[in-house]
Amino acid sequence: MISSNCSWKANTNYICKTATKRCWLLHRLKNLGATREQLLSVYQKRSRTILEMAAPAWHSSLTKEEIYRIEREQKKAFAIILGNEYNSYKNALSVLKQETLEKRRENMTIKFAKKCAKNPKHSNMFPRNTMRQNLRTNKKYKEYECRTKRLYDSAIPYMTRLLNKLN
Repeated sequence: MISSNCSWKANTNYICKTATKRCWLLHRLKNLGATREQLLSVYQKRSRTILEMAAPAWHSSLTKEEIYRIEREQKKAFAIILGNEYNSYKNALSVLKQETLEKRRENMTIKFAKKCAKNPKHSNMFPRNTMRQNLRTNKKYKEYECRTKRLYDSAIPYMTRLLNKLN
């Protein structure tokens, strides 16, 4: 869901609202005696998939507020899963052996960009840099010239920068 002003706010609202609704299932399963591992599995399959759906397309364009709202959904789920053992989000991440959603989206975006760059049908999204004579900026992929912040933060230029950082 993208709006006419190229904002992902409607998408963030939708996924957060959906994830909040699915927290009810965690509450219900916990009351029925589900184990921590079972609750975590249900969260990963029912809620986190919604929070990460098509993430490479919109991850780079999120505002700090939107990043916080999405991360807050995972915090709520971890608080339900851990119950009285929940101290802090950072502690919950280590106890449940999970990563922040922001870190997961970043890794998903890198993985997606690598696959696209290797695929002959999509490799034109990331044109190779033919002028590699400047040894200081030895970039494998040609970066897009962006005159606006909106374009600079959009998916393809962002993924191009990520690919260049890896090389």
